[in-house]
Amino acid sequence: MRSRKFAIGDRVRVLFDTPSVDTLLDIFVVSRLLPANANVWEYRVTLEKGERERAVNEKQLQACLS
Repeated sequence: MRSRKFAIGDRVRVLFDTPSVDTLLDIFVVSRLLPANANVWEYRVTLEKGERERAVNEKQLQACLS
């Protein structure tokens, strides 16, 4: 299995498959590394504003360059 793309503390954007209260403009921070599910790494991310937390897989994350 490939190594992780993200580490705790990384700032990311979440690419949602379904409509959500969050937007692409929201910046999340990786708060926890979770085990892989179906050979895809999973992460716990927290909205940078600290309001929401969610579990996402690596395919749903995009590095935040700003």
